[in-house]
Amino acid sequence: MLSESLSRVMLRMRLGFLRKMFISVREESKDLTPMEIFCLEGIEAMERPTISQFARFTGISQSNATYRVNCLIRKGYVIRVPSQRDRREYHLELTEKFRGCGRAFEQSVRVLSKRIAMRMSREETEKLTAILDDSLDKWNALMEKDDLLKG
Repeated sequence: MLSESLSRVMLRMRLGFLRKMFISVREESKDLTPMEIFCLEGIEAMERPTISQFARFTGISQSNATYRVNCLIRKGYVIRVPSQRDRREYHLELTEKFRGCGRAFEQSVRVLSKRIAMRMSREETEKLTAILDDSLDKWNALMEKDDLLKG
């Protein structure tokens, strides 16, 4: 039952985000594809990946990843930032153009958080936060073990 409830909540939040993205794309950039939206979400989730890391994470070739990233750069959604450690390497960062679209998702999270806080005691809310943080840490550890989230 918990997994079903979490799945429904996450689906609704994703749908709200995707709807906002599609509306924003229709208004601002008529040529952003659903695959590019997926790529943008991946780049955001990975937090400043290199193109190689992005390619490994998505399971696409380096050349395909480079092509997709270059399209997103031309459309103004992504920039390349030189690495502090190795100037030959670049990290991908999202621009304000994308971040404006993502605010709908952030708003959904705030609304959900308020609703949870209204129904739970402070201690219960803190316990839920600790459980979610622990789950995220374990998920990230698994992803990093496969070298998928290192950015």
